[in-house]
Amino acid sequence: MSSKFHLFFLTLCIVIFVIFTPFILLYANGYKYDREEKTFIKTGSLFIDSFPTGASVIINGQAQEGRYWLDFFSFFWRLFGSATYGGNTPTIINDILPGKYQIEIVKQGFQVWRKEATILPNLTTRFKKIQLFFEEPELQIIDQGEVSFFWPSPSKKKIIYGIKTGSIKLLENNEINLLIDNFNFSDPKDPIYDSDEKRLIFSAKSIGEKSKEYFLLDLKNGHLLNLSELIPSLRREGVKIKFDKDPQYLLIGLKGLLVRTDFSSKLREAIFKVNGELKDWLINGNEIEIIRQEKNDLFFEKFSLTKPDQPIFSLKLKGGNYVFLSSPYFILLSNGESIIFVASNPSSSNEEPLIFELGGKKIVPFSKEELLYFNDYEIQILYAKQEALLSPWQREIITRLSEPLEGVEFYGDWLYYLSSNKIIALEVDLSSSKNQHLLFKAKEIKDFVAPISNIIYFIGQVNGKSGLFSLKIKP
Repeated sequence: MSSKFHLFFLTLCIVIFVIFTPFILLYANGYKYDREEKTFIKTGSLFIDSFPTGASVIINGQAQEGRYWLDFFSFFWRLFGSATYGGNTPTIINDILPGKYQIEIVKQGFQVWRKEATILPNLTTRFKKIQLFFEEPELQIIDQGEVSFFWPSPSKKKIIYGIKTGSIKLLENNEINLLIDNFNFSDPKDPIYDSDEKRLIFSAKSIGEKSKEYFLLDLKNGHLLNLSELIPSLRREGVKIKFDKDPQYLLIGLKGLLVRTDFSSKLREAIFKVNGELKDWLINGNEIEIIRQEKNDLFFEKFSLTKPDQPIFSLKLKGGNYVFLSSPYFILLSNGESIIFVASNPSSSNEEPLIFELGGKKIVPFSKEELLYFNDYEIQILYAKQEALLSPWQREIITRLSEPLEGVEFYGDWLYYLSSNKIIALEVDLSSSKNQHLLFKAKEIKDFVAPISNIIYFIGQVNGKSGLFSLKIKP
C-alpha cells in the first residue's frame, strides 16, 4: 500500500474517532438523544419487582425483552440473582428518557397490574414487590350450613362462628374444631376476646325470653360457663362486662359502679364510682377514661383511680350512645354513626385532649400514625401525627363508591372491601392511581376476614351452598 493510502486511512480513523467518541461518552454517562427535543437528555431507569416473579413488563404497549448478550452487566445481575437487565421481573430497565410512561405487569393466570410511572433524570423509579392476584381464585367450602354469627379475633388468627343447627366452632390455622355441639340460646352477640385470645365472653337469649345471659367460652377445651347464673347482677339492664388485665378477673359496669369480680370465687370489689350511669371505660395503669351519662347528657372524662374525687378533664359529647372502639394505637369513640378521634393537646394545662369528629362508622387497624376508617360509601385516611392534627384537613379519601360498603380489611399494601356481594382488592397508594381487582363475586357474601396474606375467609352462599368458604387469592 502507498503512503498516501496509509495517511488517508489514519485520517479517516481519527475523524471517526473524533465524531463518534462524544456520542459514546454521552451514552456511557446515561444520556440519550431525544428526537422531540432534538438534543441529548440525561436518562433515568426503572426497577420493577413482583410477587410472584417472572412477570412480563410492558412499557407504553411495548414488551421489554431481556438484553443478556448485548449488555455486559446483565451477567452480574443474573450471577447475584437480584434482577435481570430488561426482561421479566425482577428487572431493571435503563436509558429511559424522562417523562410519564404506562407500565403493565403481565403474568399468565394473574390479573394485570397497571400504573403510570414518572421517570426522572439520573434517578431510578422503583416499584417493589408488586402484588399479582389470581385471575380465578381457588374457592373451597370448609364448612357447610347457614352461619348465624361470625366473630374474628382482634389478631384474626381465630374465628368463632356458629351454625344454625346449634353448634359453635373455632377456625384456627385453617382447621375447624367443634367447641359446642348443641347451644340452645338465640341471638348470640357482643363478643369480647381476652388479651391472649384464649377465652371469649358473649351474650345470648334463652329461647322465648327477652333478657340476655352472658357466657364465658374457653377456646381451648370448649368449656362454656353461664356467667349470669354465677353472677346474677349480670341480668340487670344496662350492664357492661369486660376482661380485666388479670385473666382471673372480670370488670362489670353496674349503673354508676365499676366492679372487679373474681369469677371463680365470686369475690367482688368496687374500684370506681360515678354520678349517673357508667356507659364504658378504659383503664391504663392508675388512670381511667370513661363515658358517663347523667340524665340526658353524655360526658367523656378522665380520672385518677387513686384520687377519683375530681376528673382530670371532662368533655360533654354531642349526640348519644358513644362507646370506646378497640384500637391498638388510638383512643376512639363511636355511636355507630360517627367516630370521635381523641388526641393529646400539648397546649392544654389539664390534659384536656383534642377532639375530632370523623364521618365514619368503623375503623380498620392500619398504623401508629395513620387511621383508616369508612362509612357507607367512602374509605378515608386520617394522618394522626400531632403536627398533622393541627390542620383538620389532613385527611384523604382512598376511594368513593356508588354501592354501599359492608366491610373493609387491610393487609400489607392492599385493602380488601366487601360491596354488593363482591370482594375487591384496592391498592393503598396515595401518590398515584390505584390498582383495583375484583377477587370474587357470589350470590351472597355476608362477612369476610383476611387473616393471612393469601387467604380470605367469608360466609355466604355460592352455587346454591351456604357455609364458610376459603378463597386463595394469590400464591
